[in-house]
Amino acid sequence: MKIIRMKVPGLDRHTAARFESAIGRLPGVASVETWPGRAEIHANDESVGPAAAVAIKNMGFDGVEVDCGDACQTSVRVANMTCRSCELLVERKFKKIRGVRAVEVDAATGLARITHEPGQVPDLAALDAAVRKDGYAVGPAEIAWNGAPRPPFWRVLALFVIVAVLAKLVESSGLAARFGTFDAKGGFWAAVVLGLVAGTSSCMAVAGGLLLSSSARWNEAHRAASRLRRFQPVAAFVGARIVAYALFGGLIGLVGRGVAPSTGVVSFLLAAVSLFMVVMGLEMLGLAPAWLVGILPRPPKALGRRIVGNEDRHRPLGPALIGAATFFLPCGFTQTLQVYALTAGSFQAAAVVLGGFALGTAPALLLVGYFSNAVKGKIGLLFRELAGALVVIMGVASLSNALTLAGFSWRLPAASPSSTGQGVRQADPNVSVENGTQVIRMKLTGSDPYYYPSDHFTVVAGQPVRLEIDGRGYGCRTYFELPKYGISVPLNQDSTTVEFTPDRAGTAVFSCSMGMYRGSIEVVNP
Repeated sequence: MKIIRMKVPGLDRHTAARFESAIGRLPGVASVETWPGRAEIHANDESVGPAAAVAIKNMGFDGVEVDCGDACQTSVRVANMTCRSCELLVERKFKKIRGVRAVEVDAATGLARITHEPGQVPDLAALDAAVRKDGYAVGPAEIAWNGAPRPPFWRVLALFVIVAVLAKLVESSGLAARFGTFDAKGGFWAAVVLGLVAGTSSCMAVAGGLLLSSSARWNEAHRAASRLRRFQPVAAFVGARIVAYALFGGLIGLVGRGVAPSTGVVSFLLAAVSLFMVVMGLEMLGLAPAWLVGILPRPPKALGRRIVGNEDRHRPLGPALIGAATFFLPCGFTQTLQVYALTAGSFQAAAVVLGGFALGTAPALLLVGYFSNAVKGKIGLLFRELAGALVVIMGVASLSNALTLAGFSWRLPAASPSSTGQGVRQADPNVSVENGTQVIRMKLTGSDPYYYPSDHFTVVAGQPVRLEIDGRGYGCRTYFELPKYGISVPLNQDSTTVEFTPDRAGTAVFSCSMGMYRGSIEVVNP
């Protein structure tokens, strides 16, 4: 016995008897039960559903919805999906096909479960055509699923070598200090670069689709407008997106400042962000296993569906509102920078980074997602994989910053008698002794060494040390961190003094509040 559930607007106690009598006479119907606004039909076959829907409509009931269970559901295989943004994009495209009521897509398994109208099973060819131009392929659910295709080892190795060589060239040119860090000065450009990288990912495919839809709706109402005026919704979408990212990012920074997380918490969050970036890069390379991608925290898909669902609404400010709302779409890059904004503890620093990221994605959006629509085939795949290798390396570099902030040194000790604490220590010309106190005088600079005259000093254990830091910090350099001795002081004065006494030999690292501008103090035995 099958139970067919229906929503029947207008069904009440006055019409129930007529309803039950008419439906009960249909072939295959065993019994009918009704309640206000809904009904259940007990039948020998679920195929009764479509006939019942027609009979109910003939009785004058409109807006009837039939829940025909598994008979109104079908599953298909969708290849080349990698993330939640892919899921939203495929769902959005499938829902536009006639007869489709709802879609649930899972990138990890490569399956899309489609709920359709009774007797209107969507054609595989139509489903495939709906997403083919976005790089996906649709087939029967029964085909073997081995996950996303993975590049050969030699190509992965070559990609990392290329990125490493490019990074070395940037470093030797002196641009690394400007483009490689996140703070109030260099963070803008680093975020722009990350935004350009994100433009090659499926994150931009959803935003690009929303841009096309919202601008198309606007242009339908302004068909006689000039070409410049017809570009207005595109500019509104992209401009509102940049402003929203900067504003919401700044607000997250204010929350972080109010919470005032400790150095240990900031270090943990930075490590989490770094690992997130590494997984994203591996995902772009096709190397991240589904279980690893699945355990990453992601915003609820319902939020993304709500934003995507607004694309068809006719509003004068529709493109701008949707562009601003993309801040809340599930994108790994955005989530990474949102966590960073929390650790920045400053409206300005967080706004600069999130706004810079949105600006970096603007070219991809203005070209309507150039990875999906302009750079295709083998070139598009190579470009995405190269970007993935870059994101992995950026994540590893960020992880080193987090470890530095936690007090771990990434510099190997020098192979000299002084480094082992044996014999007579070699004098450090940058350390003077005044009244029994070892004095280190350093000045904040904008180029290497960032703590002039050196980023590395040597002192003797058991004797007091006084650090005299000249200059006001900016961005993450607003704070000076020396984790080994529990020192975290603001550099908001022209001169700042820090005192401590090292009790044993070893290496103590110091840095800015984000672990990026760093140096070390080597402590040796007398």
